[in-house]
Amino acid sequence: MAIAGKGQQSIAETLNREGVPVFGRGKHWHRSYVKKMLGNPAVIGQFTPHRMEIINGKRVRVPAEPVEDYFPQAVSREVFEQVAALASGRSAPSKTEGAMANILAGLAKCPRCGSTMTRVNKGGKKGGHPYLICTRAKAGAGCTYRKVRLDHVTRAIIDNAGYLIGELPSPEADLQAQWDQLSLAHDVMGDEIERVVQAIAEAGHSPALLNRLRATEAERDRIANELSSVATRMADTITNRIANTGTALLDAVGEQPHDIPKVNAVLRQLFGKVVVDYRSGSLVFHWNHVPDAATSIVYGWPTETDDDDGIIPATSLPPS
Repeated sequence: MAIAGKGQQSIAETLNREGVPVFGRGKHWHRSYVKKMLGNPAVIGQFTPHRMEIINGKRVRVPAEPVEDYFPQAVSREVFEQVAALASGRSAPSKTEGAMANILAGLAKCPRCGSTMTRVNKGGKKGGHPYLICTRAKAGAGCTYRKVRLDHVTRAIIDNAGYLIGELPSPEADLQAQWDQLSLAHDVMGDEIERVVQAIAEAGHSPALLNRLRATEAERDRIANELSSVATRMADTITNRIANTGTALLDAVGEQPHDIPKVNAVLRQLFGKVVVDYRSGSLVFHWNHVPDAATSIVYGWPTETDDDDGIIPATSLPPS
């Protein structure tokens, strides 16, 4: 249900409505428990033991190395990763009566300040169109107040989904270069740590050397985390998860009527953000698996007037 675009509250309501038994002594499902389950690696068999440590005079529960295949696997790793890709438990947009759901919920960014663009409805219940507006501008915090018709954006994405997937970048060469560079840096940090440890052994207690050792170890840990991130993105290519998600997008936009929350859920697996550039009438999609890669489509042509959003809709126009 999460992959299909249902939010945590909607999932909880569905489980309650269908009479799915709860765990423990609970009487019904709550959104908070659904959120915990969606992000818990126990569902793919992973157990994370913890140990107690004293940090700054306080007992702190510290996670240890995870144990794979400890529990029976409830869902595939691919499904778990797809859910994790939906922005760390952020709820998908719900279908609202009489209004268009936001196809770019959680993705739309302002071209001027980089803030989130949120959906607003101008005209109330009796009329008007939903728009995307920079949250900073809406709050009067300094950015340009410019509204973008959501239906123009939605139409452009649905019409150009095939083009977007056709432009799907290959991460292999880029990621391999990152991996090689980070691996070399990690080895260099390891050699540096050995030299500092040797220097401490020869010179005795030295605050300067100890500080240098701590800084070098911290840098090596940072590089190790980056290596892990790159390895995950490389695994995406190996398992073809990204390509499968691209197919899911085409399937979602092909449904009639369009299930906008479902399309949004798939978009959030593929893209980290979408810049709604009203200055050029384009949508710039930034790919999750290749952070430096972006693909643009046209949603309309800017005009000299300020009528609506100052855009002539690019209905069925070829991509830019």
